[in-house]
Amino acid sequence: MKTETLFKISPIVSLPINTEAKDFIPPEIPFIGQKKVLEQIAIGAVGKNPVLLIGDTGVGKTSAVRYLAAKTQNGFRRLNLNGQTGTEEIIGKILLQNGSTYWIDGVLVDAMRKGYWILLDEINAASPEVLFAIHSLLDDDG
Repeated sequence: MKTETLFKISPIVSLPINTEAKDFIPPEIPFIGQKKVLEQIAIGAVGKNPVLLIGDTGVGKTSAVRYLAAKTQNGFRRLNLNGQTGTEEIIGKILLQNGSTYWIDGVLVDAMRKGYWILLDEINAASPEVLFAIHSLLDDDG
């Protein structure tokens, strides 16, 4: 029987460590923050649920997710959303090269295909078109 290696966050919460080599694994940095926040993020990750982190700038929201991704060896992509971020950047687009077309995945689709964690930073600044595009992911049926 295969035993799963776990990163223990607290006596009641652990996350599995990814044993497959992946790109975009962030370097491990120290994170000194509230253990309760790490537990809540981990519970969402274990349940494969989206997690919404709310707080002032500089309180460690991004650092907490990056820390857990590093500790569990999960690929991590971060996309800073703003009014200029288009759906092509998150979903993808068709490009033309030498008279033929091809599809290139956006950051969100690429992360989903590869099983990476994705952090959509500053989601409150995203355009309505971008919010509409990611709405179905945040719905209860994903």
